[in-house]
Amino acid sequence: MKYTHRPLFFRYLCQCLRFIRDFFPDAFRLHELFDNPYASSMKEETNALYRLLLPRFLKRVQHEMPYAEELKQAKQKGVLIYVVPAIGQLEYHCFAHFFRQHGLPLPTFVTDISTYIWMKWNRLKSYLLTQCELLESKGEIPGPITSGFLRERVAAGESVMLRIPSTYLADDALFSYQAEKRIIETLKAYTPDRPLYFVPIDFIWDRRPTKEKKSFIDILFGEKDDPGSLRKGILFWRNYKRHALIRLGRPLHLEVEQDCNLHLRATDIRRHLVEVMNIEHRTISGSPLRPRHWFLEQVLSDPHLEKQLETIAIENRKPIEELSELAKKYIHEIAANIDYNVIELASRLFDTVFSSLHENFHVDQKQIEELKQLAATRSVVLVPNHRSHLDYLILPSLLYKHHMSLPHFAAGKNLSFWPLGPLFRRGGAYFIRRTFKGNQLYRAVLETYLKLLIKEGYSQAFFIEGARSRTGKLAPPKLGMLSMLYDAAKHVQKDLVFFPVSFTYDRVLELGSYINELEGAEKQPENTWALMKLIRFLKHKDPRYGNVHIRFGTPVDTNTIPGDHHNPVEYLAYQLCDEINRHVVVTPLSLVATALLSPGKRAITSEMIQKRVLLYLDYFQEKQILLAMSLTRNARSATATALKQCIERKMVLPHTDQQTPFYEIPDDQRLTLDYIKNNSLHFFSKISLLANILQARWGWSGGEPGFTPSERPKYRECGFTPHERIDEYIFLARLFAREWCANGKEISSADIEPEIAFLQKNSEALPLFAELTRHFFEAYSLAASLKASFPELPNAQLIKLMRETGEKHLLLGKKHHAESLSKALLENALTSFSLLHYSDSSALKKLHVTLEEYL
Repeated sequence: MKYTHRPLFFRYLCQCLRFIRDFFPDAFRLHELFDNPYASSMKEETNALYRLLLPRFLKRVQHEMPYAEELKQAKQKGVLIYVVPAIGQLEYHCFAHFFRQHGLPLPTFVTDISTYIWMKWNRLKSYLLTQCELLESKGEIPGPITSGFLRERVAAGESVMLRIPSTYLADDALFSYQAEKRIIETLKAYTPDRPLYFVPIDFIWDRRPTKEKKSFIDILFGEKDDPGSLRKGILFWRNYKRHALIRLGRPLHLEVEQDCNLHLRATDIRRHLVEVMNIEHRTISGSPLRPRHWFLEQVLSDPHLEKQLETIAIENRKPIEELSELAKKYIHEIAANIDYNVIELASRLFDTVFSSLHENFHVDQKQIEELKQLAATRSVVLVPNHRSHLDYLILPSLLYKHHMSLPHFAAGKNLSFWPLGPLFRRGGAYFIRRTFKGNQLYRAVLETYLKLLIKEGYSQAFFIEGARSRTGKLAPPKLGMLSMLYDAAKHVQKDLVFFPVSFTYDRVLELGSYINELEGAEKQPENTWALMKLIRFLKHKDPRYGNVHIRFGTPVDTNTIPGDHHNPVEYLAYQLCDEINRHVVVTPLSLVATALLSPGKRAITSEMIQKRVLLYLDYFQEKQILLAMSLTRNARSATATALKQCIERKMVLPHTDQQTPFYEIPDDQRLTLDYIKNNSLHFFSKISLLANILQARWGWSGGEPGFTPSERPKYRECGFTPHERIDEYIFLARLFAREWCANGKEISSADIEPEIAFLQKNSEALPLFAELTRHFFEAYSLAASLKASFPELPNAQLIKLMRETGEKHLLLGKKHHAESLSKALLENALTSFSLLHYSDSSALKKLHVTLEEYL
């Protein structure tokens, strides 16, 4: 391979040198030729022109290095061989700036590049003279492969950068020959004690998805992935601040066996590297973006939908033309219309909105990278819990900030009002009706649209609860959307990967309206006027709603569902709910709210709050539950800050003028504190139910337990073992399953042994754990009693009666927890009775008596 860069220039330069030396024999002579005659080393010092033009732009280019630790180890063990799909002057200098910034080895050779224009004069002169001397002495300038230069650099432990085109023509001999020659030369320098690590690196000019249909500009000036010189300059100028991105992939250790065929090995390595680079690129850009009209056409021309139209027309005796028009109306109502120009503007707006509402957004970078890798090769469906209207703004914004393409998000048709509806649609939302039972045509159109999204490889997202949780707990899953996605994937013969997402807020924006609904008020519909009222939340200069924690659970693959399971969709739903619950982050505010409500009284001392919080933390740490960073750093300080926030928001009233300062909990704030407490209540489900069982069997009547040792009987003295009380625990766990979205799996004594062990170590604190779910017993007991007395009364009227009766019981001291009158809690009780077949009055009365034993 001959080095052919500017050969005509060097021929004329040599003739000029000969002419000059005829008169001045010693002019322009080098004492020693450079050992690196190729002007591409990133170690070279740059000239004033470079310093004037480029640094101000280069430092603004964003970067991703998710495998920084692996790169560090690879750098210490062997030689880094950087691999790029394409390179020019701008990419070269962006890479060089990035390597210097992060302390990575600088390549001493880069294929297909020269940097004469950026060299200092003395170095430029020496390089040119070296090239001329080689041309004079050898008649040619030897290439880096034929001269052995590339092999020598790698053998000396120096990094190099190879261009390996990742095009659809990569397997063509014309395109692959040079790439494989470079790899072969690199492999010749391989030794077992100095392994080679190939590091994919890509410069992404515009991280937005490419369009499926090529425009005239793409044909004339090159595509965004590999633009021509003119378009490259324009793209860099437009995108270097926000869209241009450098991404380093995972270093690949590709071993070379002795006596192997280097040509075959190089071919395998090239193909593997091309595949890896394409995947790395897709982690950013996602699948090619198709226009909305394409989806509309594909859905309406789907053969399976056409057959369903014929069947529905026959069954309902309607003209097929009329049904076709109706199907067209439905798909126009449903389909998204992603527009990244709108997304870019919305992203900037939301940055301002979020910063005015919340202090920080905490996310695990490793979980994000796992999601990116999966989304590049699989059809991914994000499944978050639903705490606030901000959820469907925060999640896409988070993905966009981490350089991912946005998912198609299932949203309720109630959110399609102007002006948010059109914006949501351009942000990836597709709108579906809350209910369409009996509407076969609507369901058929929606399923066809879902099949198309899955087939084309687009990621999706939907809320498994269906609507926002009004209680702070994860609501039971709605199976409709999950079932349609599962069936659609089976129809197109593609496995889906469901990625659970857990949102934890210190405080949600809509908390006031949630409390009103829990107290019996009707839900207010979403509309433009409701949107305008939200502007008042943006007037505060300081964020008032604390932190937001976003965690991604372990993905659930549809091909891992047991084949013999009687209801795979239900199994999948509860697997996802378990993961969402498991990745909820325990916040200081949630712990303080739990401590405030745990005595069941109207006041508590500051000392008792701290002791309770520390007790709960001991339990969480033993169970390896996720804690907010402030709790792991300094639990006492975080607790004090959270308590101060409760005082500022008037959730508690301080009484500091007493000899023993204490905090009063107003009755009208108990539901607010209960909502905050419910964020982490599911972590106490086992230990609290067990504590209630033990307390009932020991005959304790409640009261303030304190934390001093007492002469209470031990477990063994009461004859209590996990095996003896497992039936009672199973009964309560199933009765209250809807309160923490339990999956109904078989429970054994081994499942509760860790909780029993913790209670044995902390027996004096047993009433505190029992108190955490005491309001469940009060609510379900009240519901069972009144349902037995008024079996024919509609649920809405029955719940109203329950609340009226419960308020009287609170005044009379028969009940102690105002939060037991939560509308959602009473609704769950009635639903649970129905599911467990407590249908007749005698069974309900017996249940009421049983629950009263725990009170």
